[in-house]
Amino acid sequence: MEYVFVMLLGESDTGGFSVGNSSQYWILVILFVGTTFFIMIHMLNMLIAVMGDTFSQRGEIATELNYKNHLGFVRD
Repeated sequence: MEYVFVMLLGESDTGGFSVGNSSQYWILVILFVGTTFFIMIHMLNMLIAVMGDTFSQRGEIATELNYKNHLGFVRD
């Protein structure tokens, strides 16, 4: 759990995996890489969801903003 936490903060040190006789080194490295990949995909999906919501909200008021810009141009 500690390695997942520091990985979320940006740490990529796997030196602690080889402590002792390092019998589980490759299992831990595979889990570390898999978790990194999973977190990256999850964060990208959240970014896409936020940007999609912003785009749809902006699209709902697009005609009003267009009229406002045209009226501002006429006024000037």
